[in-house]
Amino acid sequence: MFTCFRDSFTSVYTRAMPKYYTPKEANEALTVVRPMVKEMMEISERIRARQPEFWSVVQKSAGNGGNPPW
Repeated sequence: MFTCFRDSFTSVYTRAMPKYYTPKEANEALTVVRPMVKEMMEISERIRARQPEFWSVVQKSAGNGGNPPW
């Protein structure tokens, strides 16, 4: 991610500072992240179980939705 600082004379692009988390903050974030990852894994498993049915959709999404990359 880039942040742009502009004034009347110049424009300077810099990388955003990384966010560091305390162990407590990280553990609290896991209460949100874990259910999301679990749901994504369940969806992925259902897609794999029905692979013949969804394979063309997976291929298109992996290839930018079937649109040429620009």
